[in-house]
Amino acid sequence: MYKKRIVVDTNIFIAALLSTNGISRLMIRACLEGAFQPLMGMALFTEYEDLMARDILFTTCPLDAIERNKLFNAFLSVCEWKNIYYLWRPNLRDEADNHLVELAI
Repeated sequence: MYKKRIVVDTNIFIAALLSTNGISRLMIRACLEGAFQPLMGMALFTEYEDLMARDILFTTCPLDAIERNKLFNAFLSVCEWKNIYYLWRPNLRDEADNHLVELAI
């Protein structure tokens, strides 16, 4: 069965960690259960690593640091890693998100 490939921006993953329900959590669960194939590239990975290291973001998170890291590693284990060979630079409103479009392409 063909899985739909998606790019999961960091805000979706962080929202899934902070909320006990909601669409973000459903998206991450769907990725972990194999309904979607999340794509990962080096720029996105470093963004994830940076945010996961900011303890201040998780003061209201129901998971402790060890549980968050386990979930993050589980998510990474189902990601399809992609190398980006061409810089498309679509010049999005948020320039820092251009790498997400490149990963999707």
